[in-house]
Amino acid sequence: MRTLALLLAGLASATVPAAAEAREWFVSTTGDDAKGQGTSKAPFRTVMRVLNTSNGVARTGDTVTLRAPGGTATYNECDVRLRVPLTLRSYPGE
Repeated sequence: MRTLALLLAGLASATVPAAAEAREWFVSTTGDDAKGQGTSKAPFRTVMRVLNTSNGVARTGDTVTLRAPGGTATYNECDVRLRVPLTLRSYPGE
């Protein structure tokens, strides 16, 4: 019985993502989808680059922060779908 309890506890902890695994991704109109790394210093250019599930970037619990250098940002994208629960926000003050 103890072995079963340990096995079940191990399975439960393996399927629950830890908060430490969540990441913050940055997107900016001055970013680059090919060379960007999704960091604040090397952001992606498009929201789709982060959200597209085939790119393997955004995961459950992540935060996507949109930057507006110079105070103006227009993301001319369509058909952007959130396929995992995450936070999509603007950068503070922008």
